[in-house]
Amino acid sequence: MIDRGASLSYVSPSIVEKCKLQKSKFPKSWLVQLATGMKIKVTDFVKCCALNMNGFISQADLNILPLGSYDVLITMDWLEEHIVLLDCYDKTFSCIDDKGNKVTVKGIARKVMIREIYALQMK
Repeated sequence: MIDRGASLSYVSPSIVEKCKLQKSKFPKSWLVQLATGMKIKVTDFVKCCALNMNGFISQADLNILPLGSYDVLITMDWLEEHIVLLDCYDKTFSCIDDKGNKVTVKGIARKVMIREIYALQMK
């Protein structure tokens, strides 16, 4: 997931375990405030974690934090470094790779449930 409102990128502890990523400890832990208002302590991170975003290979330093249904949260630190332009309508982003080339990445389509809304008039 991409979040323009956060400043640092994160990875779920379950992905760190599943992919056997090497984690490191911060010298001093710090708190992250989630959108819900809840605060969680961050103590560990993964340095230079390889990312494959629908065929685009990159790296990021990722702080370890429970993310619910997401595996990785890419935020402003990575977006700024790769000069990213987001197209929310087409669910794509364009960025600059490590060789200076422009790359466009298409998001993975999700199955969407269509919910119908009915209005009933009571007499």
